[in-house]
Amino acid sequence: METEVNREIQLLQGISNAYFKYDENEVYPRLLGLLLEELQGDFGLFGYIEEKQQMVCHTTTQETGATQSNDVMWFQERQWKSLWGHLAQTDVIEVKDSPATELEEKEYSPSSYLNAPLFFQGTFLGFIQIQSGRRAFTQQDIHIMERILHYISPIQYSWFENKLQKKKLGEYIKKLKKSEAKYRSLFTLSPDMIFLNTAEGKVVDINQAGAQLLGYDSPQEIIGTYAQNYYYDAEARNKLRREMDKKGYVKNLEIILQSRTGEKVFCLENAHRVMNLQKNGYVYQGIIHDITSRIEQEQTRLKQNLELSEANKQLREARDKLVQKEKMASIGQLSAGIAHEINNPLGFVKSNYSSLKRYLESIKKFISIYKNAEQVDPQKVQELQTLYEQEDLDYIMEDVDAVFTETEEGIQRIMSIVRNLKSFSRAGTEEVVESYNLNAGIESSLVIGRNEYKYVAEVEKKLSKLPPVACNANEINQVILNLIVNAANAIEEAGPKQGKIRIATWTDEANVYCSVSDNGPGIPEEIKSKIFDPFFTTKKIGKGTGLGLSISYDIIVNRHSGNLEVSSEKGRGSTFTFCLPIKTEKGETKDG
Repeated sequence: METEVNREIQLLQGISNAYFKYDENEVYPRLLGLLLEELQGDFGLFGYIEEKQQMVCHTTTQETGATQSNDVMWFQERQWKSLWGHLAQTDVIEVKDSPATELEEKEYSPSSYLNAPLFFQGTFLGFIQIQSGRRAFTQQDIHIMERILHYISPIQYSWFENKLQKKKLGEYIKKLKKSEAKYRSLFTLSPDMIFLNTAEGKVVDINQAGAQLLGYDSPQEIIGTYAQNYYYDAEARNKLRREMDKKGYVKNLEIILQSRTGEKVFCLENAHRVMNLQKNGYVYQGIIHDITSRIEQEQTRLKQNLELSEANKQLREARDKLVQKEKMASIGQLSAGIAHEINNPLGFVKSNYSSLKRYLESIKKFISIYKNAEQVDPQKVQELQTLYEQEDLDYIMEDVDAVFTETEEGIQRIMSIVRNLKSFSRAGTEEVVESYNLNAGIESSLVIGRNEYKYVAEVEKKLSKLPPVACNANEINQVILNLIVNAANAIEEAGPKQGKIRIATWTDEANVYCSVSDNGPGIPEEIKSKIFDPFFTTKKIGKGTGLGLSISYDIIVNRHSGNLEVSSEKGRGSTFTFCLPIKTEKGETKDG
């Protein structure tokens, strides 16, 4: 009995040594060798569940007292054979007298099989099969196998779990090393400064880019110094500390560092406060991006914008002067006609004035004689009668009403011309009329330009009822006058035939429209795209500046957000059409 106990102790000791001294490739052949020797078997198979539900099988044969390990086999769950499929459902050790699997070697013809399922705490771990061709397994063999399984099961479970943990730990360490290598590569190769400071500012680590940013050759020159030494403004460092204490991080904090030579370095800082487990405190880690070039570019752009703004101001002033000069040029060209227009009514006003003066002299004589007659004197009466007939006082009394009527008409005509001319003589271009009447502007422009067209064309008007628009009245009147004068000039160039200028207005929901048409020679196709260009003109030298249509286009399109177009057919005249928006923001032109 003592011998059997000693044998069992030696067997269990051998099993323990196999598990704790050898790796996976050695442990199972040694275990099977011990079992074959103990149970007098010829062939042993140890199958266990591996990761991902694989069954791994190790086999060992015993010949003339020696063991030999065969190949290891893996089976997916769907490939499990009937033996372990059956044993997974039971925890009973079985003795069979016929083959149970396809794994047996054909040269063997064993007479007995010992199949033992391996469980631990209800979990199926695998199985052990011992085959023997020399003897039949007995109940005693089953009892021995039960004790062996009772001993092997927890060791197998722990050994296998330990193997898995080692494998996972190895994979984790491998990933950690890979991650660390990536971090170190990022730290080393990053073009931005990456740093690690203590809460007090002592530099623990900094990359090469950070050292170069501060004007140093090596990070070692900075490590151990204090970060606040590199801030151009000490308050910026204090702000960083306050933000870190409050939120634990800063994001895109604009700072100014100073390099080794004292130059300013404009930067964006992103940093976090991280717990330092080793020293039970906090460290700051983050990235600083150099934006000096961007700041310099922004300063350059700001300077350029200021210069551009000044240039635009000068350009607007030059434009206003140019518009005024063009207006004065237009007035100069129209001055003779305007003088003629004023001279006509002024002529008969002057004539009527002479007649009235003469009439009054006659009336004064008559009244004087009448007043000097102290009594009714037939001779005085005769004198008065003679004077009355000589001065033709009856005609005077009849004509005086007509004289006043004609004089009043002449004065009104003069006032109308002066009133319409007045709007074109204003120097300012900033006056915005909230309720400009386009039709009234056309009538005013026709009065001013009458001498330009009255000898070459008759004017036909088709003016619709229009809503008021907010615009610069002076400028729109100038556009209308330019178009009327251009139409008259085109007709005059066409020849002696009497021309026609047609002016029409209409409206839709968004805009008011005006068209000025003539039956002149039309615009050649090759120059149609140039007519709105500054200083382009087809008139003879001295007849025009070439700015009228260009300024008109600028006034309508750029300053009033409207549109100006031309349509023309050679030999059949041209039509210029412009539109103005009914509603504008606060009634303002674009640059007014």
